[in-house]
Amino acid sequence: MGQMRGGLALLLVGVMACRISRAPMHPETPAGSWYVVSRGETLEDISKRAGVPAEDILEINGLERAADVKPGRLIFVRAPPRAPPPAELEAPGPAPPGAPAPA
Repeated sequence: MGQMRGGLALLLVGVMACRISRAPMHPETPAGSWYVVSRGETLEDISKRAGVPAEDILEINGLERAADVKPGRLIFVRAPPRAPPPAELEAPGPAPPGAPAPA
């Protein structure tokens, strides 16, 4: 009976360890839109126009190859990443010797 309890405890620890999950790679509701692939379009065309990597489009749609993006297929295209805020302008330092003075 002691061996059975030990085995059961070990099994429970194993099951609980499997339930520990990592954070998802993408937010649960990512920004973007649904898109129907048109005739003559390629994954590369769509990714360039959307401003997102082709690999991201494949991944979020559960696709393995660019050839899986076919006319008539409904795919989700993530919104492009936001541009970083512009860097703050630094005050100009003193002009190097011999440089003309600013106007």
